[in-house]
Formats: sequence, C-alpha cells, structure tokens
Amino acid sequence: MSQEKVNLHKQEKYERKHPPKKSKLHVVRKYALTTVVCVALLFLLGAYIAVHTGMWKPEVETTSQAPWSDAQKESLRNALIQNNDTNVKGAKTTQAPSIKANTKTKSTKASKKANSKTPVTASGNAK
Repeated sequence: MSQEKVNLHKQEKYERKHPPKKSKLHVVRKYALTTVVCVALLFLLGAYIAVHTGMWKPEVETTSQAPWSDAQKESLRNALIQNNDTNVKGAKTTQAPSIKANTKTKSTKASKKANSKTPVTASGNAK
C-alpha cells in the first residue's frame, strides 16, 4: 500500500513539472480561429477606411420612380417594336422572310412515268 502511494506521488510530481502536451487538433483549431478573426478585422478596417476616405460609397436606397403614365408606356412599347425587340408581347413585328433552301428531290424514271400517267384536275384530284 505504501508503495502505491509513493508511485502516485511521483506521478503527480511528474505531471506538475511536465504538463501534458496539447493535441494537434486543438492547436490547429486555435490557429484557424485566430486567422479568421484577423481576416475579419482587416476587412472591417479596410471598409471603414474606404468609406471615410471616399474611395467607396455604399449603396443608398433611393425612392422608386413614379408610376409611368399610359402614354409613356405606349411610347416605350412602340419604340421597342420599331427596334424589333422580341420581348414585346402582342407585337406584330415584320420579320425578314426565311430563306428556303432549294431542295430538289431526285426522281427515278419509274416515278416520272407514274406521275405523267395520272393527270391532275384543277381541284387537285387525280382522275
């Protein structure tokens, strides 16, 4: 029993003289938190200096424009239509005619003969 007390006393004395090392995770967390706090403080300091020296002006909310009258809306709509804006709803814009490709189908002699044997009347029906 006395030997156990002596060993316990030696262990306590050793721990007082040699404190346990901190884990690497604890050290990494401390450096990361310190870095984040420093970057945030530098950002705030830079923003403060920029605003007070006139290098940057924060956006100020402005009042909205008065509602447009019907004449103003129609004038703007007509201007957009004249500029061929495709986003205008209900506008009948004149678009350039699409170019059709000249596609000729090759017909064989048999199909030419078949077409020539069946005359077509004015109503579009074959006799």
